[in-house]
Amino acid sequence: MIWLQGILACVYNSAGMDKRSIERILGLLIDEYGNREWQPRESPLSVLVQTILSQNTSDTNSNRAFESLSASFGSWDEVADASVSHI
Repeated sequence: MIWLQGILACVYNSAGMDKRSIERILGLLIDEYGNREWQPRESPLSVLVQTILSQNTSDTNSNRAFESLSASFGSWDEVADASVSHI
């Protein structure tokens, strides 16, 4: 539920919704889908990279790109230090 509260806090900040409206939406979502726990399978940075790669392509292609990137470099630090042409 914490992840959902974070999302709704962003909505509150950007859309100017009041707290009561957000709590109502949160309640409706929990009633419909149950209370969900965030279960990350990868590091937050890996999730961010996967999200960026998925923005303008299919899941198949973004997954291939992520796997290729992961296999080509030993760590995200190595990716950060690499030249754009190498990446």
